[in-house]
Amino acid sequence: MNITTTGIKKKIILPPKKKGLIPDGADLSGLLDAAKGIAAEGGDGRQILFLAHGEVHEDENQPRRADNPGFSEESIAGLAETIYKYGVKTPISVRRREEGGYVINHGARRLRATKFAHSLAERAGDAEKMESLRRVPAIIDECYGKVDQFIENLQREALTPMETAVFIGELLASGMKKGEVAKAIGKSAAFVSQHSTLLNLPEPIANAFETGRVSDVTVVNELVKAYNDNPQHGSREGVAAWLAQTDEVTRGTVAQLREFVQINPGVLPVQEPAPRHVAVEEEVGRDKPHGSREAEKPFRPVLRVSVKSKEFVGEGTLDFRRRPGTAGSMWVKADGGTEITVAAKDISIVELIDG
Repeated sequence: MNITTTGIKKKIILPPKKKGLIPDGADLSGLLDAAKGIAAEGGDGRQILFLAHGEVHEDENQPRRADNPGFSEESIAGLAETIYKYGVKTPISVRRREEGGYVINHGARRLRATKFAHSLAERAGDAEKMESLRRVPAIIDECYGKVDQFIENLQREALTPMETAVFIGELLASGMKKGEVAKAIGKSAAFVSQHSTLLNLPEPIANAFETGRVSDVTVVNELVKAYNDNPQHGSREGVAAWLAQTDEVTRGTVAQLREFVQINPGVLPVQEPAPRHVAVEEEVGRDKPHGSREAEKPFRPVLRVSVKSKEFVGEGTLDFRRRPGTAGSMWVKADGGTEITVAAKDISIVELIDG
C-alpha cells in the first residue's frame, strides 16, 4: 500500500493587519454621562437612551429559549468580559411596556452580560467602572413584533471557524500572547489555541476541513493530535488512510482512532482498498470461453482482534464506523454475532483479512 500523503502542511496567509481589536461602529466609550440617563444620538440619527437595569425587562415570549447555548453561564461570562473592557458597542432595542419600563426587542444577552460585568466591577471595587455599567444603551423601536424577533435571531450569522482563526492569527502576529488574546475577545485560552491550529493544518486534515467533512473545531484538533501522536510509527499515514475511507468523522470516532493509534503503533487502522481492475485474458478450464474478462473483487479490509476483558473473552472484528458510548472504548462484533463495546486496552490485533 502506498500512502502518498505526508506531513506537508497547509499554511493560511493572513491578510494585512487591521487597526484595533474592535470592529468599527458606534463607539459609545465617550458617553460616560450615560450613567445620568442623558440621551445621545446614534450614528443613524436615532436617539440612544441609557436605561437602568431595573427599567429593562426581557420578553418572556422571545424565540430564544432559556436553554439556548447563547444564554449559558460560560457564554454570558465571555461577553461580560468584553463589555467590562470596552462597554456595550451596539445598543439594545426596546419598546415601551404598559406596566412601566421597557421590554427588549433584541439584546437580552447584552443586558445579562452588562449586569454580570457590573457585578465584576463591584467585586473589584472599581467605582468608575460600576457607574459606567449601571445603565445599558438602548434604542426605542415600537414597531417590533414576534416575527421581527425571530428574523433577528434567524438571520444573525456567526463568524465561521476559519474567520475566527484568521482574526486570532492577526492578533498573535501583532505580538499578543494567546492568554492576552483570550482576555481581549472574552474567550478561553483553549478556544484561542484550538482556532489558531486551523491556520497550519496537515494536508489530509486540511482537505477534510476545507471540503466540509469536518467542521467541529474540537474534532479537527483531536485529529491533529492523532496525526502527531506517534509519527515514527506511522500515525500520520494511519490518520490519512482513515480519513480517506471513513464516512463518519465525529468526536467519538476520532477518540477511537487516537486510542487505536496509541495502543497499536505501526498498525494502520484501515487499509486502502485495492483498485478495481480487469484481469488479463486467459483461458481457465472449459467453463470459461477463451478471451473473456473477469473483474477482480476489491479487497475490503477487516481487522480481526482478540479481546480479553471482564465482560468478554474471545475473538471478533473491529467496527470503526460505530460511535462508542464512552471514550477509550471500541465496538467489536464477536464471532458469535454479538456486538459489544470493549475498552481499547483489552484489544489486540490478530490479523487483517478480506471482508
